[in-house]
Amino acid sequence: MADPAPTPVSPIETATADAVNSLIEVIDKGTAPPMLEAQRILMERIALEGDVIPSRIKPPANITEIGGYINLLDSLNEKDAEAEMISSILGIAGANYGPGAFAEPPPIAFARIPNDRPDGPAQMFIPTHITVRADFVDAFQAAMKSLHDAGCMLPLLSPARSLPAATPGVQLSVDILSILGRAIDVVPASVASDPDHDALAFARKPPGGTAPYALVARELDGGTGVASDTWEALKCDSTSCTASSGARQYQPIAPLFAPAGWYPQTTYSAPSSAASLGSLTRLVNVTGLVKGATKLGEELNLLYTRAQIGQSALASQVGYLWDGTAFSPPA
Repeated sequence: MADPAPTPVSPIETATADAVNSLIEVIDKGTAPPMLEAQRILMERIALEGDVIPSRIKPPANITEIGGYINLLDSLNEKDAEAEMISSILGIAGANYGPGAFAEPPPIAFARIPNDRPDGPAQMFIPTHITVRADFVDAFQAAMKSLHDAGCMLPLLSPARSLPAATPGVQLSVDILSILGRAIDVVPASVASDPDHDALAFARKPPGGTAPYALVARELDGGTGVASDTWEALKCDSTSCTASSGARQYQPIAPLFAPAGWYPQTTYSAPSSAASLGSLTRLVNVTGLVKGATKLGEELNLLYTRAQIGQSALASQVGYLWDGTAFSPPA
């Protein structure tokens, strides 16, 4: 039996295919920024608008047949498959894809840097690395160098740098400054258990005064980078904190880190036990936040994609304003 005659192709179809192929070749081989951007746009269009892989579902004959597909997947509780099936029938991108899949990366990333891990019992609890916002990292490392030059260390914990997922019907308590890379904590095990041997302490001078305690670092190398002075320091256990005075080589943290934008929390609370160390274990950086003007959404956009923000528990708070201490609903 003779082979069937090939389906004739119109000159218009041939010309269109040739033009598209030539355009794709030019874009594919280009390395200039405009060509790279064109490649990104082309890939996004293919993924979001094109029928890249033909549907394995035969074209439905009528609406009743589509309803049958939907009823079957409903009965199996296959909601994702149902959405994908409808997309396949329509020849559009599946429900699992969206503009966020090809979103430009946020302008600011988190830098991963080595942590201070002094010898001692607390070392096993100290992470090997911490994360700091890329726009803060240079000044932060300069402050750390000043501390190291004095023979001291500052073991730190970087809080979670991810957005909490939205949970319907649940109001989450969100540590916003941590999410924005504007808060960092000291390792609790490295402070207040033994002020003469810990890397850090809560101390004040003169002893017996009324000044608030401050976070200080103890000189660890036996040198003279920090002058010896009489300090009152706290030793905390599971139920209380007690003060003791003595000659110690302590370097206050705040004066070294303030030039880098990092400060103790504005609301002071004194340590009361090993389980309640007060406000002194955290440094915050609120540089650039303008009271009554900076929106939470603007800050989030620096660090996260629009899709990540939209799917998070903070999606409804992007209009909140910085009030000087926190982001709150506009008046």
